[in-house]
This record gives sequence, C-alpha cells and structure tokens, in this order.
Amino acid sequence: MSTFFNKTNLNDNVTLLEIYDKKFVSNTVEIKFVSPINRCWRTIKSLVVALLSTSNKNCPKRIDFEKKQLALYDSAIDYDFYTSGNNQIVKLSAKFLNQKFALNGDVIGEQVVRMLLDCIYNPDFSGEAFEHENIASKKQALIDEINNRENDKMVYAIKRCRELAFKGEPCEYDCLGSISDVEEITQKQIFLAYKFLISQCKVEIVLGGGDDFTKIKKMVCDEVLSHEIHGAGEVVYKTYSPLKNQPIELTEYSDVNQAKLVMAFKSDLDDLYAHKITNAIFGGSVTSKLFVNVREKMGLCYSCSSAIIEHKNTMIVICGTNKPAEAKAEILRQFELIKNGDFSKQDIDVVVNMLCSGFMSNYDSLYAIKEWYCTQYARGESFKPEDFYNIFSEIDKDRIVESARSFELDTVYVLDKLENGDNQNGGEN
Repeated sequence: MSTFFNKTNLNDNVTLLEIYDKKFVSNTVEIKFVSPINRCWRTIKSLVVALLSTSNKNCPKRIDFEKKQLALYDSAIDYDFYTSGNNQIVKLSAKFLNQKFALNGDVIGEQVVRMLLDCIYNPDFSGEAFEHENIASKKQALIDEINNRENDKMVYAIKRCRELAFKGEPCEYDCLGSISDVEEITQKQIFLAYKFLISQCKVEIVLGGGDDFTKIKKMVCDEVLSHEIHGAGEVVYKTYSPLKNQPIELTEYSDVNQAKLVMAFKSDLDDLYAHKITNAIFGGSVTSKLFVNVREKMGLCYSCSSAIIEHKNTMIVICGTNKPAEAKAEILRQFELIKNGDFSKQDIDVVVNMLCSGFMSNYDSLYAIKEWYCTQYARGESFKPEDFYNIFSEIDKDRIVESARSFELDTVYVLDKLENGDNQNGGEN
C-alpha cells in the first residue's frame, strides 16, 4: 500500500503524527490535548473545546466565520471529546479539500489551518471570558447530548456498567457529566480550563490526507511549539483495570421495552491480539457463539455481542433481552465452552479472515486510516493493516484458550422493565 505513516516527538510534550496517501482528495489537521480524566474538570474541558471551535478573534462574528469556511470549498472546523484509558482527549480539527482542486489559484489548506490555530491560540475573549450567548448555546448542546445518551437506554446501560466496573478509577467518569455539572460551570472555570489545555496538556498533532503538507506542517508545529507547556505528566494509555474480589450485580428499572444486560469481564493477561480473536469467536462477529447460539438458536435476545475495551483489558457483553437471567446464564455457559476449547480451526480461520478484511478496509477512507494509526500510536506500535495476516497466523488455539481463561466476570448490570421490579431503584448484590 502507498500510505505513509510517521511519528515524530517534537519535544517532551508534543508529538506529530503524519498519515499521507495521494489517493485521498481531502485532508485533515487535528490538534489533541491529552490529560488524565478529572472528575471536577472533565465537563468544563469538554465545554471549552466546543467554545473554541467557533471562537476566533480574527473572525469574531459567527456568520462570517461560517461563510469563510463555506467559501474555502466547504471546509470545516470541528471539535470532539472522548476518553481513552484513564485519559480525556479534547481536540479541534480542520477538514479541507486538496489544493489541486482549487480554482484560480485559491489557497485552501493554509487559510483553513490558520483559522483552526486562531480558534485555539487566539480565541475571541473579552477580557477573560467568552460571550455569554455563545456559552449558553454550547452548554445547551452538551445538555442535549447528555439527554440523548440518557434516552438511548442501551447507551445508558453501557455507561452504568462502565461506572460500576471501573469504580474508583479515573475512567469511571465520561466526558459529559450531568446536566447540573454543565449548568454550574462559571466563566472563571472556563478560562482556567482553557489555560490548562494550552499550557499543561500533552499535545498530539495529526496531519492526514493527500496533499503536500510541507507549509502546513511548519505552520502548525511553529504555532504549537511557541506556547510553553509545563507540568504535563506522562500519558499512559494502557492501564489495566483490577478484577473485583467478587462480581458486582446491579439491576435498575426503567420504562424500557426490553431489558438491557451488560456484563464486564476483566483479564490480567497482556495479549491484546489473542484477546481480539477470542472476542470475535465469543461475540464480536456474526459467526460468534453469542450470535449463533444465544440469539439465533435459543432466541433469548434480540441482540447479543461483545467488544474489547483494550486500554482497560476488559471485555463487555451487550445484550437486549426479555429474559435477562436466562440470557446471562447462557452467555456464561458459552464463554465456559470457549475456555474449554470447544471451537474449531475453522472458527478461528473465519474470524481471522473477517478481522483482517476489516483492517484492510481502513485504507478506503482518510478517517479510517487516520484512526488506525492514531490507535497504533496509543499502543506504542506502528503496524500496518496487512501486517495482521502474519500476526494472527502465529496465534494458535492454545493461546486463544489461555486468553479466554484469563477473563473473569467482574460486573453485571441490568436495566429492566418497571413491571419486573418492586420499585425503581432495584437492588445490589
């Protein structure tokens, strides 16, 4: 493949990731600020990055800001926030068309990236504050997102299971917090969080696309490096979650059409790629034991799948069912069968081919291949998608069984129908 990837540590606090492939007709520049999840500041940092995405002292009027992006061939400046391991990542990004498609010699990338950098390092402050109207708008956007997640009962159930599974760890908390967390944020807190982002967070710069990034790379690196960063600790992505002495089980009740069952299993075995095959055989594919048996053959649920939270070495099972007790028992039984080696060479070959085909599809889009290499960076690796044909070929049945046996049940969360409980609070065992 013709995709180029390179990682450069510009200094102790700033890393540059470059992903280039001439077939892509668009480009992206991302600037990520990475810091440990903090219960008190997580929501404020998420609000700050939302505010920065539309705050630019050189283009202070929102309508002019949007018109300028539209005029630059429908370019876009955006933001995002999420957790990775015990870290919170907030980022601003610019997306823009390749220069070769510009008419009459218009310069696209450099103008869009300059807007992005101004949003971050030259926002439209009045003294030490954003405009009240803009704050109110962005707060409401966060509140709407919180409400959306609360109303999506499977998303809510996964969130509650994670809170229980990772209780006492930084990743117990997400980036949003509660509605009251958002409403209580003050102007002073916003300004302090902004100063924290640009002066005390690790910075990851990501350049991706099909253009020549020579000028943009210099522009971005010069700007970021001109701002002193102090007190930023080492970013550690992989922090395995300890297994509880006894599994915790919690049932809560809500107005749902079917119960939501979420189970967390934890491992202390450091073998990510064996875990990926184990997960695919167990519940991470359409040929998995959970899909074929729990859903199709036994009809115990409408959906049943598993996934790896890799930086916590945790596997979660997600199930929508009207029979949570029966579904839980069968899920555990299916996992025991895998632990006992009750799967074939064909089962392995099928999921390995599925995984490798999925990995190769990352080459089809700029977003996918960018995320691939950002994930590789977080793992401390630089594998190409095609490398996994060889990596997986070295993982035999014994290693998969060892992987499966390393996972033990840690948490069971059920969000059940109101009529199935004596009250809405449920009980904890």
